[in-house]
Amino acid sequence: MEVMENAIVNAYEIHTNWGYKSIELYNADICDFPKDLDCLVFSAFQSSYLPIPNTLIEAIENTFNINCSDLAKKPAIDLRREFDVCVSPDISSKVKRFACVELNRLNDVIPNYPVIINNLFTLFTVMDQLGMKVESIALPVIGTGNQKIKPELIIPSVIEGSIRGLEKIEQLKKVYIVELSTEKIIREIKDGKIFI
Repeated sequence: MEVMENAIVNAYEIHTNWGYKSIELYNADICDFPKDLDCLVFSAFQSSYLPIPNTLIEAIENTFNINCSDLAKKPAIDLRREFDVCVSPDISSKVKRFACVELNRLNDVIPNYPVIINNLFTLFTVMDQLGMKVESIALPVIGTGNQKIKPELIIPSVIEGSIRGLEKIEQLKKVYIVELSTEKIIREIKDGKIFI
C-alpha cells in the first residue's frame, strides 16, 4: 500500500441530526495542513509546554511563531483542573485556536484513553455552547510521539470520541486526524483500526 504525503487516506461519513459530517484521515504535516482550521489539537505533559525537538509543540512554535507556554498562561477556556484540556484565544488566520490535552498525570498508572478523548470533546462542547466557532478540528494521533502512547491503544478512542462529538456538537462538521508517519498510517489501516 502506498500512501502519498498531504493526501487523504481514508474517510468516514456519519449521518447526524444536522446532516452528514465526516472524519478524515490524512497523511500530512499537521502544521502545514492544506485546509483552514477552527482548532488544532496538541498534547503536552501536564503543565509542561516545552518545545522539545521533533515534537508537535516545537513545530507549532516554529510554524506559527506562537509560544505554547504563553498560550497556556492565558487560555480562552481553561478546563485543565477538571478535564486536563484548554483552548487558546482566537490568534491565527489559518488555525484560529490551539487546544491542548495534558497527559500523563503522575497518579495515572494506566491512562484511561476514552476519558482523555471524551474530555477533549467536552472542551469542544463548551466552545460550541459559548458561541466559539468549532466547525473543523485537526488532531494528531494524540500522545504517540514523545509521550510514547501506542497508537493501537488510543486510535479506537479517537475514532469513537470523534463520532460522538460529531453527533452531539451541532456546529462541528469535520474532524481531521492528521498523521505524518506513513508507516504508522499503513500499519493501522492494515490492522483494521482505522474506520472499520
